[in-house]
Amino acid sequence: TDVQEGDWFYDAVMKASDLGWINGKGDGIFDPKGGMKRGDFAMLIANIKQYDEEAYKDTTRFPDVSADSYYAGAIAWCVDQGYIDGYDDGEFKPNNLITREQVAKIMCNAADLNPASGNTKFADDAKIAGWAKPYINACVSAGIISGKENNLYDPKTNLKRCEAAQLVVDAFSK
Repeated sequence: TDVQEGDWFYDAVMKASDLGWINGKGDGIFDPKGGMKRGDFAMLIANIKQYDEEAYKDTTRFPDVSADSYYAGAIAWCVDQGYIDGYDDGEFKPNNLITREQVAKIMCNAADLNPASGNTKFADDAKIAGWAKPYINACVSAGIISGKENNLYDPKTNLKRCEAAQLVVDAFSK
């Protein structure tokens, strides 16, 4: 009920939902402007790639991801595929909101792109972590990721749920 025709993200949210890639939050709510959690983004990628949910049932790769959580198997599968990893402290932090630079790494890996070294074309390149630049470059070159107004990438900002839907539809539904 919170995604209306005329919203710039309407088609992407509906397509991602119709394909079974993304779910709402219940009671007809998608929360398009809400932040995307790391665990939910892993679930989104696993759904797109049609992971074997039964093979990863009750599986975890991180001490802070309960094996019986709805996203545990998807996170474990994404780790096994090399799409995603945790933090240096050994945790995954599934309920943290995912940042735009974290998403670039996952999208690059999931789309089988080769990271491209060098600075990005964005005006806020100095704010982008060095580890993220090759992934952002690859995703930009592939047309998967674009910046925001004023040629900004906005790397530390959390990805919104509507942006996640648009991103994966652009990348994986062609």
